[in-house]
Amino acid sequence: MNKKGLGLISFCFLLLILTVGFAVQQNSGFDVQTFKSNLNWTDVNISVIESPDMGNALESLVNGLGEATFSIAKWMVEWSSQNPTVPFQLLIYLLLLSICAPIIILIIKLLIIIFLLTKEYFQNRKEKKELKRIKNKKDA
Repeated sequence: MNKKGLGLISFCFLLLILTVGFAVQQNSGFDVQTFKSNLNWTDVNISVIESPDMGNALESLVNGLGEATFSIAKWMVEWSSQNPTVPFQLLIYLLLLSICAPIIILIIKLLIIIFLLTKEYFQNRKEKKELKRIKNKKDA
């Protein structure tokens, strides 16, 4: 797995953690033990006939990520119920902003380029008119 794939999985885990924490804080009568007992991962069996080793690897990956996700969600439910002052909504917005930051920076750069090009265009037109006016005054 390359750096982008691992970063995407990390962002998904962080977003899951923050969303679960925010949901626990918003529900005043949230029962942590009921949630933890009802949230269980069921192993997935993947059988690949052409290459069974690849099937086993894929099965281990899916089951490992699924179990890790459910365990993280259980841990976050308990932790957020014990720490009700954490600003999860702000953290969610900051995480989403950090995901969108490269796109926002690119858009700002493009807007600056467009602004500079239009400014240069209008300045050139103005200078050409001024030169034409000076040339006509000189000829007369």
